[in-house]
Amino acid sequence: MTSPIHFYWPAALLLLVPSLSVAQWERPSSVGASESAPVLYVDSGSNSPIRAAALNGDIDKLSITAASTTSGYGDVGKALIARAHGDFTGSARLAADCVDHAMAAGGGGASIALVCAEIGASNVLMRGDQKGWAQATIDSWNRLAPALRAATGQTHLSTSELDIARAVLSGAPETKTSIQWRPTRQPLRFLPDPAKITAPGERLFVEVEVNGKVQHWMLDTGVQTSALSRADAASLGLPVTEAHIRARDPSGRSVSTVGLVDVDQLNVAGLEVKHARMLVVPGDVSLLGMDLLARMGSVTRISSKAVSFDASPGRCDSPLTYKLDFTGLQDDSGVLMSPSIAGEQRLASLDLGNNSALALASSDLSWRKGSTPVQVRVTKVTGESTMEVLQGKVDVSANGTTATVPLSIVDPDGSSPPWTVGSGILHQFDVVLDHSRHTACLWPAAK
Repeated sequence: MTSPIHFYWPAALLLLVPSLSVAQWERPSSVGASESAPVLYVDSGSNSPIRAAALNGDIDKLSITAASTTSGYGDVGKALIARAHGDFTGSARLAADCVDHAMAAGGGGASIALVCAEIGASNVLMRGDQKGWAQATIDSWNRLAPALRAATGQTHLSTSELDIARAVLSGAPETKTSIQWRPTRQPLRFLPDPAKITAPGERLFVEVEVNGKVQHWMLDTGVQTSALSRADAASLGLPVTEAHIRARDPSGRSVSTVGLVDVDQLNVAGLEVKHARMLVVPGDVSLLGMDLLARMGSVTRISSKAVSFDASPGRCDSPLTYKLDFTGLQDDSGVLMSPSIAGEQRLASLDLGNNSALALASSDLSWRKGSTPVQVRVTKVTGESTMEVLQGKVDVSANGTTATVPLSIVDPDGSSPPWTVGSGILHQFDVVLDHSRHTACLWPAAK
């Protein structure tokens, strides 16, 4: 089985509502354009409700879009529904029809066509063809660019996807990446946190061998794409190809990457990856993300001590599904779950790179009552920092067990969903990821 290792892709590839807007961004230095010609980046609707429905696998809301009589919206909804059901070929066909219909309509159809073209290209990427995605992205842009320029009245236009596609074709390795899983009964045990964080939870470090050298990477379910830190890349003597790719973290905040490196071989637990082009991020903490974790068997159980493979405690029933396409396309959505918090089912992201047990971004005074300020360390792809949060407690229930866990409350920052389950939850619950069904849930901690 072959598949490429991928970048943190921008959220526009998630194929959003077709409402074209233009925002002036600084052109990345890797593009190499004239400094006298600022580029306007086309945004195809990063905060739309259709995007949220696509991320959450909400077929009902997508069906409403598919039934829309508004020009182009129905075609977008149909392509997204096919993709949500895993029918990438059908989705690609519907997306191609959508582009043709939108271009024939003229006028504002260019914005619809751009969204549908991104749907079609991403379906190529989901089948493991990174270079095919890049070529499809460039080909569709060449076709749509004149209409987009006419619609916006701007000459110098681009998209984040176009920049990445050009970078892929200019330096992608000829040898395809291979990923092989050898089933193992040996758990992947966690190592001591070098920062000696003890409350409410520790960051989860594991042993990863890269080009024959052992390194300690942090397990982070909040990122779709694994990445080498700048420090670890330097320790391996790997030359970094500068590629400042605009991306978003799981909370939707914009971050920048450092570049790319070519890795000959990577081994973690029973997983072996050869000939991979990997992302490089700032700081000294490398990240083991969902793209590799979800390759390790069909079920992953994460406790406070280790990761176990194909050892399901039972059916992981969850009304929400996470999207694993191994492309990084949905990095900013992360893994979604719905634990019972304070007696109500609530949408939460699973971010084990966050050492809180449970975090809430809210200004609601009812949650803040009785809480006290504390300092916590935060690890992001951009590096580490400390921040002040309010610390309280709340009851969490899952699979017949209720436990009182620490609750970290921060000011709202626009992140969605506002609830986050972090590594501190592992003191009371195990996390189960059923990769075959794409469900995530909490389970009573194994004794």
